[in-house]
Amino acid sequence: MSSLHEQLTRSELFSLRGFALASGLTLAAAITYSTYIVIYNLFFHPLRHIPGPLFARACPIPYALVIRKGTIIPWLKALHDKYGEVVRMSPGQVSFISGETAWQDVQGFRTGKSKDSSLFMRDTNWAPASLNGTTSIFASNGELHARLRRNVASGFSVSALRLQESLILEYADLLVSRLREVSTEGAVDMVDWYSFTAFDIIGDLIFSEPFGCLRDGKGHEWVPFVYNGVSNLPKLYTEKVWAIFKWYDTLRSIFEDQEKPLRTRLALLAKSQKKVNECIAKVEKGTDKRVEASFFAGVIRKEGTERGLTRNELDTVAMGFLGAGSETTATILSGATYMLLINPDKYEKIVHEIRTAFSSTEEITMDAVNKLEYLIAVFQESFRMYPPVSTGIPRVAPPSGAEVSGYYVPGGTNVHIPQHAANLSTRNFKDPEKFVPERWLGDPKYKDDKLSVMQPFGMGPTVCLGKNLAYVEMRVILAKCLFAFDMELDESVKSEHWINKQRQFFLWEKPDLNVRLTPVKR
Repeated sequence: MSSLHEQLTRSELFSLRGFALASGLTLAAAITYSTYIVIYNLFFHPLRHIPGPLFARACPIPYALVIRKGTIIPWLKALHDKYGEVVRMSPGQVSFISGETAWQDVQGFRTGKSKDSSLFMRDTNWAPASLNGTTSIFASNGELHARLRRNVASGFSVSALRLQESLILEYADLLVSRLREVSTEGAVDMVDWYSFTAFDIIGDLIFSEPFGCLRDGKGHEWVPFVYNGVSNLPKLYTEKVWAIFKWYDTLRSIFEDQEKPLRTRLALLAKSQKKVNECIAKVEKGTDKRVEASFFAGVIRKEGTERGLTRNELDTVAMGFLGAGSETTATILSGATYMLLINPDKYEKIVHEIRTAFSSTEEITMDAVNKLEYLIAVFQESFRMYPPVSTGIPRVAPPSGAEVSGYYVPGGTNVHIPQHAANLSTRNFKDPEKFVPERWLGDPKYKDDKLSVMQPFGMGPTVCLGKNLAYVEMRVILAKCLFAFDMELDESVKSEHWINKQRQFFLWEKPDLNVRLTPVKR
């Protein structure tokens, strides 16, 4: 009996020793491999010549953490302030603020025999997993992107914009009317009301029917779906690219609901499918003029043809445009309003321009606002200081590698051109922290500003299709609001810098922008 006990004890001991040995070997292998990777990244990686913080050059953890925490904006600006026009922000990722050359090198049109092989593609790791087997136009590349773009481009043409003008004016007037009502109760959160307006407009342009946000004075049930779906992209990206974050979030799922973003996207897809079905039925009837002004009228008619969109692609396009056309417009309107109200001299200039140009709100039209030089400059300066998409989706260098702003980047490198860091750099702009619309109007004091650095809609073959629509929409809305009301920031906003306290999860996490509105007496 004693002998048997001794044998069992020895067996257990050997098992423990074996486990300890295996664990030790595994740990040693992990440490050795990690050390090798760090040494390679620092001393042998093709990007070793590009400056950046030691920890960020050695491993991707610093970059991953800031995009997950929403602090990428101040982090990246601080890096460029310290290291200059190009920064290695992660072992395989480089950021350029030399936009006057980087934009063309990365996103510009290509010509000649090498035009296809020299393209920088979007990093598809930023695209969430497809729910219906299709790819969003905002995450697509190459021929797929070109086909999707060709199918929807007619909805953003000049002639289409003419058809859409009456709808935009209708909602801008409704916004003013609703603001007259609610402003009697105290300060108004302009972030909400700009969001209501933008969501109503884009919803009507896509689905040919109003969402009723302005009418009801509250966000439609789709609004949080759209925002949460987009703002969750940084987290999904880190899970895709680095296994450690996938494991971490899997462990967190024991205590927190990690499936909510997926359920949100599924719910949005289901709602989109229902609305697209209704839109198809309206197009087939062919009797509704409002339908003809929508993005989808021409697209739906080509559905199922050889070069047209599939039924699933229609749903994906609708979801994408709903997000791109609502949140970004509301953001730039909020930013412009805030900038004007903390710079009284600029506010007085734009108010004077608008109120001397028009004698009634009916005169404020698409053509009319496009002639207001100071209004246009205000938005340019607002885009510079508060770009709605301040980092954007990085591009991947072609397999053969390429030069960006004179620096060689090997194939597969992620290349960023961060708008916020570039626009607020003394390298590119004089007094970058000051709100100066005059820099866009030829003020000699700012003659050395590199204005081409600012490209809020991107450039080249993937430039934002809705660029002209966005310009008209924001100019009309702000012009009508400033024509109708005197504006003043509420004390609740004056005490803190409204922009600096915001986090950024691909989109800005905007707090309330409470403004006191006083109707102008005429």
